[in-house]
Amino acid sequence: MSYGLTDVDRVKRLLRIPAGVTQHDAVLADLALAGERAVLSELRLTGGITQSNYTDRVDANGPYVQTRRFPVQAVSSVVDTGTTLASTAYTWTAEGLITLLGGACFSTERRSVVITYAAGFTNAGLDAIPPPDLAHAATLAAACAWNRDPRAGLVDADTGDYSISVDVERAYTSEYEAILGRYRNMMG
Repeated sequence: MSYGLTDVDRVKRLLRIPAGVTQHDAVLADLALAGERAVLSELRLTGGITQSNYTDRVDANGPYVQTRRFPVQAVSSVVDTGTTLASTAYTWTAEGLITLLGGACFSTERRSVVITYAAGFTNAGLDAIPPPDLAHAATLAAACAWNRDPRAGLVDADTGDYSISVDVERAYTSEYEAILGRYRNMMG
């Protein structure tokens, strides 16, 4: 089951494997799926890349609580120690930060705040599905996994006139980390 972030064709293009070479397609499909799952796991989007409903039980920090997933599309309810708060009692951001208004603070009891909300990407506004940077990150993860095994991917090349050795994993990994780092910063 693909999550729509990447596919065999994208991975092949990144690895510069000709489209007509199909002997590795089954492995590349597995790696593409693993790359997608890695990205979704980083974002904690267990329901997939598209909008899904979630319920988190979290600790509060004064007037703030943070959802575990983003981008948040809607907040259905916020319950603090069994009391449902009016939607006018708080604000929320796409990054998942919920703030109580009027100087109020959440309970200090551990995991006493329950947030029910929708998170994930939609086709509205700038939330293209899949987001191009996350699609690229999933493709990079698949390519990196391909190149971990020196028998699977090309690491060294020697044409007789020159030779080249590229640390592909390091290059892919740093770009992958840079992309997901932006999302990690949003998650706090």
